This record gives sequence, structure tokens and C-alpha cells, in this order.
Amino acid sequence: MVAELSQLPDAVSFVGDLEIKRVSSEEMMADWLIPIKLAFQLPETVLDFFLRTYIGLGLDEDNPIRHFVAYSNGNPIACSTLYLGADQVAGIWNVATTKEARGKGIGTAVTWRACQEAVDQGYPHAVLRSSEMGYNVYKRLGFQEAFRDQVYVWQPPDQHS
Repeated sequence: MVAELSQLPDAVSFVGDLEIKRVSSEEMMADWLIPIKLAFQLPETVLDFFLRTYIGLGLDEDNPIRHFVAYSNGNPIACSTLYLGADQVAGIWNVATTKEARGKGIGTAVTWRACQEAVDQGYPHAVLRSSEMGYNVYKRLGFQEAFRDQVYVWQPPDQHS
């Protein structure tokens, strides 16, 4: 999906108490992983890879990869990642919302926050890949479908059968 960021809403609404922060420390990066873990049920090896990779790439202020975590009552409940790419196209990835926080506009808010950061950096366009669950979230923000793709995941054969 693709969006012209000049068409981004000025604000978004959500239900509940929400604070969205840019990840700036290893501790916050660990918080960022919690919604990823709960939403996608990823194995610990993958989560550890994410943590080590993103910390290794740096969390400094001018890094082109920027992570956001949404907190409710101090608990991380949603996250997103912004990639400030070449040719003035920003990528929005790793959007995840915990099951309990879904349907309240929180996924929209954490996506909007990443898009707003891209606007603040002068980026006119953003792209993302949507799941079926996130499709309407992104449509509400102004993203339009550019194409559909298929994802194939190889699963090793069951060793016990």
C-alpha cells in the first residue's frame, strides 16, 4: 500500500489512555518487542534476532530506522517501525497491536505516529505491506492498495511422522 503523506489526517482518535514514544534505549527496544511477540507469536530466537539487530543498528536520534512503542498505563500494547529510505519514500513496518488492544484505534495511532515522523523529516510518500487485519487501519489513514502479493513460508517436514 502507498500513501501521499500530505493527505495524512491531522490527528487520529483512539480509545483509552495512550502514550506513544520513540524507542531511544535498549529497555524501550525490549518493550517494543512485547507487542510483536504477542501479536505474531514469534519464537524467542526470532525475537532475540530482532533485538540484537535493531540495537546493533543503533537507536540514535538521526538513525533512518526509528521504532515507536505505544503504552497504556505503562504497558507496551502496540508498536511500529519507520524506515526513512532513498528517493524520499518512507517504509512503515512491524506494526503490531496486542489482542486486548485491538479495535480501539491504537494500531491506527501507532502507524500515524510513524507516518508523522516521516512527514517531519520531509518525506512525501510512505509504503507498507498490509495483513488482512491491518488493511482497513491503513485505508483510514489514506493508504491505497498498489498491488497484492503472496507470501510463502517453508515449513520443515514433521520429523515424528
